[in-house]
Amino acid sequence: MDEGITRLNKMFEGQQDIALTKVVNHLKELKDIDTTIFLNDEKDLKGMCDYVKSRAKEFAVNNVAMIIDETVYGWSLNYWQLSNEELGIKKEEPKPIIPKPSNVVTKQVEETPPRAQLTLF
Repeated sequence: MDEGITRLNKMFEGQQDIALTKVVNHLKELKDIDTTIFLNDEKDLKGMCDYVKSRAKEFAVNNVAMIIDETVYGWSLNYWQLSNEELGIKKEEPKPIIPKPSNVVTKQVEETPPRAQLTLF
């Protein structure tokens, strides 16, 4: 098995999504493509799914889109064959981690000076 298909299989390990299974199996069965496209480090299955979803949203009416399998397969292959720049995918800048303020209120207890005890006798 070649390296591109091996990488695709590793990325797919443990996935349970039926639609993703169909797409990955379709990509692995393609005979007339250069499988080194699956070695591109800027590409992964999550990115492919996000790209396909974004394309499907363009056809959505009332938040519903029905896309035939062949179209999804084509979008999936385009994702791997074209660069992110060509696809209009912007690289996400890592967001700085800002600690959330704590809800615990700390109360400072002031030390009271000791008082001298008076005797009444």
